[in-house]
Amino acid sequence: LTGHVTVSTTWPGSSSPYVLDGVRQGTFTYNWWTAVNSGATLTIDSGAVVKMQSIHRIEISSGGVLNANGAVFTSFIDDTVGGDANADGSATQPAPGDWQSLYFNGGGGALDGCIIRFGGQSGAPGGDANVAISSNAFPTISHCAISNSIADGIWL
Repeated sequence: LTGHVTVSTTWPGSSSPYVLDGVRQGTFTYNWWTAVNSGATLTIDSGAVVKMQSIHRIEISSGGVLNANGAVFTSFIDDTVGGDANADGSATQPAPGDWQSLYFNGGGGALDGCIIRFGGQSGAPGGDANVAISSNAFPTISHCAISNSIADGIWL
């Protein structure tokens, strides 16, 4: 998937995995994030698997909302959920820092019962964490397993 969420959208678990890979022009990737824009809500249903390619993030902009209940956010090369997205069998293994973060940059929403792992890529906006929250953001995070970040699980 590429591009931004500009209208309210639901990603059902039955249609996953969702692979986020940026916008490409030729061999150059120039947009490394999926933004949830002001006025839009991205709802990710239970059982959905969201796989992030290297340097990718979901950024919840001011006025945007991310609601996820029971979803998994993980590395593109994590074969343990959502299948072998990179089609290399067991040749690669996920590692901390494989993708950037869920970055609440002024936006809000709720993460409940989610699994968030292998993020926190160095140099990501908001710190090297699986979940980054700016000072003007207001998400609620409960009952989530946040692990295998390169540095922090949650950065405030």
